[in-house]
Formats: sequence, structure tokens, C-alpha cells
Amino acid sequence: MSLVQTLKSLAGIIGILVVFILGAFFTFFIQSPQSPNQAPTQGAQETQRGLQLSQNLQASIKILPTHFVSNPTLSASSSLSTKVELSSEDKAAISRLFVQILARAEKENFCSGGSYEVAPSYRFDNGQRSVAGFSLHSHFACKIQKEQLNAYNALLSDIDNMASQSGYAILNIPALEPSYEHEHENFKAHQRHLYQNIINQANALAKDYGAILGKACTPKRIDFGQSIRAPMMKAAMADMTVAEASGAAPVPNINATLPLVQEGREFSASANVSLECK
Repeated sequence: MSLVQTLKSLAGIIGILVVFILGAFFTFFIQSPQSPNQAPTQGAQETQRGLQLSQNLQASIKILPTHFVSNPTLSASSSLSTKVELSSEDKAAISRLFVQILARAEKENFCSGGSYEVAPSYRFDNGQRSVAGFSLHSHFACKIQKEQLNAYNALLSDIDNMASQSGYAILNIPALEPSYEHEHENFKAHQRHLYQNIINQANALAKDYGAILGKACTPKRIDFGQSIRAPMMKAAMADMTVAEASGAAPVPNINATLPLVQEGREFSASANVSLECK
């Protein structure tokens, strides 16, 4: 073997030894454990924080109406609606009718209004206008409590009798509807009630999970966000008695009935609750 070939063989052997030694050092340093002073990995941080749980909680309350409202109206009888001329006696009689009706309504504290308007209605024949009759419009705004229903019925009956006896007007009775006008003022109180309910649920949930996991669980975050939902009214209305618009004799002893409010208005809230268990 020549000297050149011998040197090439030695160089190859030395190169293989160098690669082997460098590989051994690389493996040693990469696989060696981290020193105690090194920062923990993300998995270790999660372990130190404990088990993280989240759940959506909801609460709701239902509010019944505080009172009921209705707007009884008076309109022209068939006799008045077909009169082609309104005499001074007719005008005076209509005025006396409403003096009596207003005096009766003033005895109660749940109705207001009662102003009236009488105006001619016209027909046209071959371009000529003529009076076809007279219309009458009057209305009351009534607000009653449940315990005032009998008094309200008595008022309606008296007004109906006055109107029918006069021959000029008839009474029309719309439905009594539930009113929640005070609930806007109470909104913040309802909101606090719902929030406290959810907080109580969160504490109970933490206790339950702690018993299941054998850990100490606590609520770390309760995110209400914009969770208070606009209240919705759900009510079934009962049919109401309405005076006959034809001018026939009205039904005696008119009785209005309260609507059947099955659910009232609902206020509800929700929140996302985060728990930490260690």
C-alpha cells in the first residue's frame, strides 16, 4: 500500500471518530433533565393553577301585574247617528248626559277622562253634500286593582243605563289588560335579585364539584355581560262584554272580567361561571 493510500485511510477513520464523539455529546446535552432554576413548561403551569371548569348558569323571576287598565268609550246611538239635524234641545240633553256620567265617575278613583265630541257625518249624492247623521266620541282611562272589580262593574252598569236611557249614546267596553308600568322602576331590584341567584348557584356548583373531585373548588370569575333579557309579557285575555253597536237594548248588569294572567312578565339573566379546583 502506498503512502498516499495509507494517509487517506487514516483520515477517514479519524473523521468517523469525530462524528461519533460529536453525536455522543449532542445526545447527552439534549436529553439531560432541566435544572431546577429553569422555567416550568405550560403543562406544569396549568397543573399548578389547578383544574379549570366553566359552566353557563341562568336565573329568572316572574312578575304578576300590579293592576289592570281599560278605556271604555261612548259612541252615538242609532238614533243620533241618523239624525239629520241636531236641535238645541238635543245638544242640551247630550250635555246633561255627560254631566251625570262624569258625576258618577268622580265617585270612584280609578277612572279619568270623559270629555266628548259630537260632529256631523256627511253623505254625498250627485256632488251634493248633506248631513247623514251625527257621531259621538268620548272615552275614559280606567286603572283598577283586582279588589276593585266589583266597583268597576257597578260603574260600567250605571254609565250604560244613563247612556241607553238618554237615547243618544251607547257604551263600548274594551278588554281589561294587565299593566306592569311600575316594573320599569323596579328593574334594578329585579336585576340584583337575579345576580344574587346566579352567585348562589355558582357557590353551590363549586361545592358540588369539590365533593365529586375531592378538591377545593371556588368561583374565580362570573361573567354576566349583557345578560338581562328584556321582559316579555305572556297573558291569556278573557273576552269582555261589549255594548251592541246596533242601538238595541244593552245587556243589563254589565260585568267586566279580569284577564287570566297565567305567567305574567319574565325577567331572566345568564352568566358564564369559571371555577378553579385544587
